[in-house]
Amino acid sequence: MRWRFAGLLAAVLVLMQAAGLHAAEGDKTPLDYARDLESTDAKVRREAAYQLSRPGVAAKVAVPQLIKALEDDQQQVWFGAITALANLKGDAEAALPALLKELESWQPFRKDRQGTQALYRTALALGSIGAPAVPSLSNALTSDKWHVRAGAARALSFAGGTASTVAPQLASALADDRVEVRDAAAETLAVLGTVALGPLTETLVDAEEPKARATAAMALGRLGRDGAPAEAALKRAALEEKDTDARIQALVAFSRVVPGSPALVPVLMRAWEDSEEPVRRAAHSALLLVRPADQALLPAILPLLDSPEESVRARAARLIGELGPDGATAVQPVEAALRRSVAAGKPDPWLTQTLAALGDQGLEPVFASLEQEPAASLTPADWRLAVLRQVQLTSLARLTAALVHPSASVRAGALEGLIALGERARSVAKRLPPLLEDSDPAVRSRGWLAAGACGVVAEAMLNRLEAGLNDTSPEVRRAVVSGVARLGKAARPAIPKLVESLGTGDALLELAAVRALGSMGAEAESAAGPLADRVPRATPEVQLAVLAALGSIGTGAASEVGKLLPLGDAPNPQVRRAFFEAVGNFRAGGKPALAAVDRGLKDSDPEVRAAAVQARVAVEPETDAAVLVAVNGLADAEGVVRRASAGALAVLEERGRPGEERLFALLSDPADREAARDALRAIHPTSVSALLEALGHADWGVREMAADALARLGKGAAEASKALEKASREDASEEVKRASRRALRRIREG
Repeated sequence: MRWRFAGLLAAVLVLMQAAGLHAAEGDKTPLDYARDLESTDAKVRREAAYQLSRPGVAAKVAVPQLIKALEDDQQQVWFGAITALANLKGDAEAALPALLKELESWQPFRKDRQGTQALYRTALALGSIGAPAVPSLSNALTSDKWHVRAGAARALSFAGGTASTVAPQLASALADDRVEVRDAAAETLAVLGTVALGPLTETLVDAEEPKARATAAMALGRLGRDGAPAEAALKRAALEEKDTDARIQALVAFSRVVPGSPALVPVLMRAWEDSEEPVRRAAHSALLLVRPADQALLPAILPLLDSPEESVRARAARLIGELGPDGATAVQPVEAALRRSVAAGKPDPWLTQTLAALGDQGLEPVFASLEQEPAASLTPADWRLAVLRQVQLTSLARLTAALVHPSASVRAGALEGLIALGERARSVAKRLPPLLEDSDPAVRSRGWLAAGACGVVAEAMLNRLEAGLNDTSPEVRRAVVSGVARLGKAARPAIPKLVESLGTGDALLELAAVRALGSMGAEAESAAGPLADRVPRATPEVQLAVLAALGSIGTGAASEVGKLLPLGDAPNPQVRRAFFEAVGNFRAGGKPALAAVDRGLKDSDPEVRAAAVQARVAVEPETDAAVLVAVNGLADAEGVVRRASAGALAVLEERGRPGEERLFALLSDPADREAARDALRAIHPTSVSALLEALGHADWGVREMAADALARLGKGAAEASKALEKASREDASEEVKRASRRALRRIREG
């Protein structure tokens, strides 16, 4: 009996479903939800619209209420209703007039809708109705409103094969003044498939408007191989079309509709040499898609490696390199061309990059050649090392295997590649410590550099530090220091040894040690004195490194400022600038240098003046004198000083308000605008009139800053309410709209 009852219940449910009365969720039926759409409670209507929008829930019985819901001022109700109508497809035919009205009345910034998303949803619902909607949509293609034309063209793509009769009208729409209409028509024609071939080809050949020909070509390309009957027309357009964009679209389409044609590569090669750069780029991209590359493409490209024109050789090499492993059969010709350039005295950088880009097969001749070369003869300019410095991460396994090769040159070359890969090769780090003690100095030196670059653990490097610094090879000793520098704060135990290195007499080693100490920041405070002692007898290069290191140490190095004072008047402007940057990092500890800073404010070099302004503010931010320096800097003739001064005022925050008027004036200069805007945001300006003017600025970032500043003023900015109300509705930037709404709330809340 129970089984018979269950069968009867199932039959009843089927009948209810057919009548549109089956339960959608819980005990409610689609008819119940349709009635809920008429509720005065917005929450009830939103829930009903959501439930009906779910696939398979809405029924034809709900169509009248769904039509009425299209007029609802609740965005979620409208969205659910139009989605439900789209799901109903042909059963929603009664909604056709209402949907056409929606299309006609669409507005881009309507608050209770969703902009372009609403236009798309309307088109989807119209197109989903199918054949009954096609005549109306065909008529809409000639509307005087662009959004109606675009929506109709898009809707026809959802109508499927029933829209095939409209293909000629869609082809006419390819000449529309609005790109939205042209794109929608092109996509729909591509969806229609081969039925659109005739109208599209005719438009490509005969249309007077270049944009129509370009869009027709684009649509033909979207047909893929189905567009093959248009091959001749596309080829002719790719070679002879006068309009650049139309020629590009024809070129791309030609490569898509006949990807395996023997005629493809010659056409692309001609376009690759076109007088128009955009056409050459399009041809380049299309050539990369030609397969199989070794048979169809490389025979046409490889001879260009011998071109007497450097630009042609470079383009050919770049194209081969971008093929990656697919271009592996080009390894020997590329290597031969590279060796010829080496023999001519100038290794071709494009060819070194290309050989590396060809993957492991491109590295084989490099390692084979290194195997025949003594490691001691390798120099940074060696072409093989140049290739390895361009290596791709995909060759990491090949580099790792080479680390244990019997040839020291091969091991050194592999390390050169790992140094270039840096942290991307962290997985190899555990294999590197033994190489720090390799029998060959060329391997040891590169091993230390690779250890720092690839992230070998600090302990493994520090345990070998003393032995490394006592190495018989100066190259190894320098590499040890450079490698340790990559450890940052973790290298603190190495500070005493690094300080010792400052007095070795090896200029390169000393420079590496200075940079290593600087990399530790405040951790290297104990080295501040020895670093400052290097200043009097150092070269400008070392002085710059010392100043950078002391600045990195920061306030902990301020006690050494007296030793640095002569650098404020150094002959080299880069040294003077670095001196003021270091003083700024000393903060209050830089006060003994204020006399030198004041001289720097009048320096002939604008970069030096800029650094002096920021140092003056950093050392004494609490003084009116520092504020005045930054404000005066806003009037400097050089932009770099004005922008540095704006940055200094930003640091002062509200204490920088004396510069408010000049900062607003700088908003008119595109070069200074960003710095001035950020400074104004930081100082919280109080001039409502200036902020109102900024609210109408062409730059959206300035308008947003102005709205935010008015929000901070709250009730004090009441006079800006009208302008903010307009911006909240009409501004082209959503960020500005939101900021304007925030400001209005703050003003109203008081």
